[in-house]
Parts: sequence; structure tokens; C-alpha cells
Amino acid sequence: ALCCSGISIPSTSYHVGTKGSLGGTGKGAGRSLPGGRAAAATHRNDLAFSGLPLPLSARLVHHQGAAAVGRSQPARLRIGGVERRGRARLQGARDVRAAMQPLGQKDSLPMEAVAEGLQTGQIQDAETLSQLINKVTLPKHPRARFGELPNGLAYCILPNAAPAGRFECHLEVCAGSADELVSQQGMAHMCEHVSYMGSKKRERLFGTSSQTNAQTDFHHTVYWASCPTYRPSSGVPMLPLALDALCDVMEAKFEPSRVEKERSAILSEAAMVNTIDYRVEVQLLSALHEENRLKKRFPIGKVEQIKSWSNQEVKAYHAAHYRPNNAHLYVIGDIDTDEAEVLIQKTFSHLESRDPPVYPPEEEMVIPNLKNDNRFLPPVSHEWLGTRSHGTDKPRVHIFQHELMQSFSAHIFAKVPVEPIRTLPDYR
Repeated sequence: ALCCSGISIPSTSYHVGTKGSLGGTGKGAGRSLPGGRAAAATHRNDLAFSGLPLPLSARLVHHQGAAAVGRSQPARLRIGGVERRGRARLQGARDVRAAMQPLGQKDSLPMEAVAEGLQTGQIQDAETLSQLINKVTLPKHPRARFGELPNGLAYCILPNAAPAGRFECHLEVCAGSADELVSQQGMAHMCEHVSYMGSKKRERLFGTSSQTNAQTDFHHTVYWASCPTYRPSSGVPMLPLALDALCDVMEAKFEPSRVEKERSAILSEAAMVNTIDYRVEVQLLSALHEENRLKKRFPIGKVEQIKSWSNQEVKAYHAAHYRPNNAHLYVIGDIDTDEAEVLIQKTFSHLESRDPPVYPPEEEMVIPNLKNDNRFLPPVSHEWLGTRSHGTDKPRVHIFQHELMQSFSAHIFAKVPVEPIRTLPDYR
């Protein structure tokens, strides 16, 4: 699935990373996974990277197999493998009554409310129980903590003891190549290089068994640090250093020497990736997204523009998009949740939120677009399967030929929107 655009595609996608590896051996560098997850490291169905509630199973277990209601034994609730007994501390009766409205209304309720209804005798028959189950929302991970700072920075913390003694931090800036102006093609990638490779605070992680990298895609730029929980040589906690390094990205200094150094690295990377396989991928994605800006906003950008930008122009792009209210932080690993939350507040709260950039009319930015509803998606709109009419709309046929191609292939695409999985019936 091409996660960045919300459609299905039987092809590989491409993104570029700080190191620019062609083989995709590092997280966020080079090619994405075959069969096509764009930005594979950040779009697995994984809480640590998606920022969305996990589709955990939730099921009600009747005490001692009893299907009758109103018994003295408390109902048992099993959510995500964790069993909870007793009366849920919720407004259970009110939630159940609200959910007993006609099924055509889009009500929802937590599984605890169904347990409360069974325990108090408000659910009297299997039909009512079935109707209510159809309204159950999927629970969030019981150990995950979600929050948002006053400046708009959203965060998710998930303690996870395996592997022991390590954690990861990912900072997702919801701006990628699709957010670039006509004159900025490749600037999201340039910002990635300068912001992280030029960070003095990132250098503090060197020699601590830590790994750092970053990646740029159509819809976002992601920076990450994988570190031991404590510095091996001194036992000093590493989480403050990792968060400092990621916060430094939001306040990057665009020194002329660093901009020129990264410009050379990017031009070298652009030359390396310009293989026939990459050109074919560009053609496939250009054909697939013929109706929107994804076809002309590939992360690597345009060489002639990369050569011409001043450091002030790159800094202006950074100022427009690197806003706390346009970013999401993920912390997962062998950490203490409370301590991590305090550190996040301490490290990122001073950043000031800003309004998003306004695109001039000549940019032909379609409004509304996917990003208006979900900032994790690119600012584009799609022609879904069934929106074009045979005999009325011109057929979309794209042919690409090149002397270096030694084989023939045909691709038929049908764009289908990704359906959200938020309730138990969705998950089933």
C-alpha cells in the first residue's frame, strides 16, 4: 500500500534519506520495502510509528460461561489481552442508553460500557447485545500515553521492555516534497540534511551505541534516534540527549558552510539514484498520480534548483513547515512513561506554534485536500475508482520507453481510498 497517498499500488515507492543508501539497508534511507510501503519505517501497522490507536482485539467474556445477565458475579472484560474485573468507572448506564438508539445513528461506545450494561441488567437479549457490539470502538493500547503540548506538538509514549535497555525516539514533521512550491523542488530533503546532519546536539550521541538517521517522503520528514537507556560508560540517562537532538531539528541553524556541504552530498545522491529502475518508478507513480501534484514532487527534487538555493531560501522553507503544531513525537522502549512525559514537556514546550503557510494561486494547491482532514497525509486529492466515465472522460494511458529497459511490463491501477479501522466491526 502506498501509505503516503492513501491508495493501493502494486509497485514499489521511493524515498530518500540522509545517507542516501541505494539498497535500503538503513532505516529511512534508499528504497522502501518491495511491494510497496512508502516510508516503510514509519508506516507499519505499528503504534510506535503510526500515531494511531492499535487495532487490538476486544472481547467480552461471560463469567463461568454464563450468558444470562444480572448475576451476582462481575462480568470480565478482556481488552488487548488484559483482563479487568468489577464495575467500570465510567458513565456506563448513560453510554449504554445512548448507544441503544437506532443503528442508523453514528453513535459509539467503549467496551466497558457494554460490560456495565451486562452487569446491571440493562442488556436483556442477544439482539441488543449484538447491536451494541457493533458500536464498540477499538481500544487504545493500555500502556500507551497520548498527549499534546499547549504549542500543538502531539506525542505518544509506549513503554516496551524488549529489547531491554534501549529506546527509540521519532520526530515526524508533517511536511514533505508534496508541500514544496514550484521553486522548492527538493527543499524538504535539503532541510532534512541540514537540520540533522548540522545538529551539534546530535553529535552528543556519538560514541554511545546510538544510531541516528532521517528520511524525506512525499508527505513527511522523519528524524529518529535509537539509543541505550543509559550511557554505557557512565550510566547517565540518554533520553534527555535524544530529545535535545530532535528538538534541535526544530530550531536548525542554516550556516552557509553546512548548507554548501549538504548541497554537495545531495547532488551526489541524486546522481547515484538516477538508475533505470528509479526512472521506471518515477514513470509509474507519475502515471498513477497524473491528476495531482505527487507526479511532479519527487523527494530528490530538481538538480538545477538544488544548485541555486541560498541558505536563506532553505531557512524560509524550514520556518514555514517546522512548527510544533505540525509535528508528532513518538517515544518507545525501555523507559518510564512519567519521566518521559516530563522530559518532553521540558524540552519542547518553549517552541512557538505558527500558522501554516498560504500557497499562492499559481501553485494550484487543491482545497480541500487529504491534508485538511488528516495532517499525516499529503496535500492532494485523488480520482478514486469509479469517478471517471467511459466514453466521456479521456482514457489515461501512459507509455514509457527507454533503450536501457530489457523487458516489457503492463500495469493497471485502480485507486481505492483507505478505509479507517476504528470500531470492532471495522476490524472484523
